[in-house]
Amino acid sequence: MRGKKRAKSPEGQIPQRHSPSTVPTWTHCKSALQPSLASLIQPLDSSEFLRTVYRKHPAVFHAPPGTCLTSSRLSTLVAALDNLQPREMLENTASDAIHVWMRDKDSGELGSFSTSDVDAALLCYKSGGALYFRANEAFERDYIGKIGKDMGFAFANLYPDGGLRGEVETFVSPSQHHTPWHFDFMENFTVQLKGSKTWRLAPSTIPHPHRSCATHFTKTSDHRRVLHDQVKLHKLHDVTFDGTVDMSQVISVTLCPGDVLYHPAGIWHEVSVASECASVSINLSFFPMSWGDLLIERVQQAVWANAEMRERICLDGTESLTKLAQRKLVCFQRDVVGGLCADDVLPSQGFALPRKVFLDVAGKIYSEESLTFSVKVISIAKAALLKRNPHSIIVAVDPRIKYDIANNNGSEGEEGDEEDDLEEEGLRQFTVHTHFARERMVSEVEVHLFTPPEGAACMFLERVALLGPMTPVGASLLEGVDPGLVRILAECHYLRP
Repeated sequence: MRGKKRAKSPEGQIPQRHSPSTVPTWTHCKSALQPSLASLIQPLDSSEFLRTVYRKHPAVFHAPPGTCLTSSRLSTLVAALDNLQPREMLENTASDAIHVWMRDKDSGELGSFSTSDVDAALLCYKSGGALYFRANEAFERDYIGKIGKDMGFAFANLYPDGGLRGEVETFVSPSQHHTPWHFDFMENFTVQLKGSKTWRLAPSTIPHPHRSCATHFTKTSDHRRVLHDQVKLHKLHDVTFDGTVDMSQVISVTLCPGDVLYHPAGIWHEVSVASECASVSINLSFFPMSWGDLLIERVQQAVWANAEMRERICLDGTESLTKLAQRKLVCFQRDVVGGLCADDVLPSQGFALPRKVFLDVAGKIYSEESLTFSVKVISIAKAALLKRNPHSIIVAVDPRIKYDIANNNGSEGEEGDEEDDLEEEGLRQFTVHTHFARERMVSEVEVHLFTPPEGAACMFLERVALLGPMTPVGASLLEGVDPGLVRILAECHYLRP
């Protein structure tokens, strides 16, 4: 695309990502690479990185010359990666399969396949192939979890089942291996561990891409279809996007052991092994939930709660299709989207869920599983003003019905086990569910409350479960109830201001 003028976007601005003429570089970065953002970007502090670099442009943090696997900068990280022993790394990978890249001897074209056979993968590597696989689960949990927290991803760094929205990819590549131009949808930190790689980078016109653009996926018809679908998606943002790189804006950097490269989502890059020996590097990839995904999920639950939105389409001739669609659109905008506020959208962050909480007759907690509160103590006067969140419900479990209590990942538990325990203990169960408009309706918040069937707590939960949307609790419901129970419901986002 050299020399081609790019069309302006509808806002009148040229749709071009910020691009420095060279990669911003910091040298002599000596800090040991730990599961923290600060260790990756030293000497920058985290706030400066997030303000001036993150999502804006690449940046490289060079280790001192001569850094090796036993240097203090890399030794802790390498030890956590099975000491870079190929067989151990492959046997302990979090991947379901190992991806192998091999070059055709006749055509020179690069092809790939997947295998779960460690011996076959090692044989391919010894024959000149490149391997791509995830690091071990403990390493991913430590580095993705803690660095994601430092990056400010908060709840967006987790799936509903508590799994991390990120991974650590390991690249083991022979000398002269080359990965063609593409861009990713993840935010990435690449750490060079062994050998060296030269990166060529260029800005794209797609900020915060929903999907990658893999121009090297062209060998099969399926690959070409994937690329076609990626291009059509990106054209929604930039109609001039055609999957090619503006070569006039290419910059390059070579990574040696201990170096860290941050490259944001949507940055074109091609990578070549520059050393005569094999290269080993890892990529810390983060793909936290987007605002769009969060809002769509919340809107979906509001749609489920609205009778007009649940109505099946039927053209009975009483009004035109256009008028019918317009009426439903007005309902959608007024009653569904218009009824949402920030408290409906944001998740509860106080619980690692699901949790079981055992209460006495008044609702005071006497047993719980790792319950942590972020809501301040609530007075009875203020509690009476709280309203029921329309996106949260309480299921009063009927002991006559044999429910299967879903695990946090949506799978079903052992049938009847929980109920047998309840019958023995003589307790009533109330389950709070908040935000469950997702696959298999897994609840973002799921708290099981157990209380004696006689007493203020049980009566309160029975009555508060029947509150209409945005209906205040009222002082009469709170008589004899421990404030801690109200605090739990506020923490679960069942009750809100």
